[in-house]
Amino acid sequence: MKNIVTLISSVVFVATAIAQPQITLNNMPQLGDHVTIGLCSDIPNPTSLDAETGANYTWDFSTLTESEEQYFDFVEPSSTYWPNTYQNSNVCGVSWEEGYSFYNISGNALTTEGNKVIINPGDTASIIYTDQEQIVPIPYSMGTTFSDNFAGTGYLSGFNVSITGTLDFEADGYGTLVLPNATYQNVVRYRFDRVQNNTVLGFPPNQQTKTQWGWVSANHRFWLLLIEVSNDGFSDSHLTWFDKTPLGVVTGIKEGVDSERPIFYPNPIAGNGVLQLSSALSADDSVQLFDTQGRMVENINATTSTIALNGVNAGVYILRVMNSNAHVITTQKLIVQ
Repeated sequence: MKNIVTLISSVVFVATAIAQPQITLNNMPQLGDHVTIGLCSDIPNPTSLDAETGANYTWDFSTLTESEEQYFDFVEPSSTYWPNTYQNSNVCGVSWEEGYSFYNISGNALTTEGNKVIINPGDTASIIYTDQEQIVPIPYSMGTTFSDNFAGTGYLSGFNVSITGTLDFEADGYGTLVLPNATYQNVVRYRFDRVQNNTVLGFPPNQQTKTQWGWVSANHRFWLLLIEVSNDGFSDSHLTWFDKTPLGVVTGIKEGVDSERPIFYPNPIAGNGVLQLSSALSADDSVQLFDTQGRMVENINATTSTIALNGVNAGVYILRVMNSNAHVITTQKLIVQ
């Protein structure tokens, strides 16, 4: 009897060990996603964070102190100010700080083709990778590791910069994440160390480093919690934020742009015009209009085949259509004259 009990216990242990969450393409952000985050004043303790690893771990961040609310938007790269610069990207992440990160999201990895940051009008810092930087592998689960080399060119404050670097990634735990807004299951945590060497005018390279801890749930898309400690070669800086309204995971995501999504026309259009749709909306679909800063301008009156613009001011906008499950059906750049 003892041997049978031991065997059953071993089988249960193996099944428990195997049944861990996996982060896949379905957990990556989609075009049209608008993510509201809580920026926190909490300063991370790397030693404590590095110790919080393993299977079935509970990370308790319920006491995080939110200092301000901000956002990320995920838009078509062609709808940005640089439609022809990052042609291998299929999603652009736009931050509240006017930072634009051009991603290629595939079934193998989330990689970065480059970045743009608008510092002041007429002053934009940029990176264009000749060897793209891989951020996370897809899929990944606890125990997944990888290392990546990246290289490119940059431009900052009138100077051209040569960039090389490395990134070392490890998914080091899974379990439950407790945040100020909710408790989340099936969460995988990773840690990566990033080193970037910048060379300007032949001078000795300046080295920048970043350690990032990220928590992603198999039941949601985008990061639930992200913590960073960065050093620019002179001093440390810290970043802590959490997703305040996580979007649910959607299965069957296609890579790139879905050609069957509704297309509206004419574009450009007058402020009081009516957009026509090439394919009909359902009764539960909702339509929102966002400005280029990611702020929602208004919910728009829509029928199954038209979208009415009532007195919208001239400008450039992002039009987003979502279904009742918060899945983005389409997101397109709209010019109102």
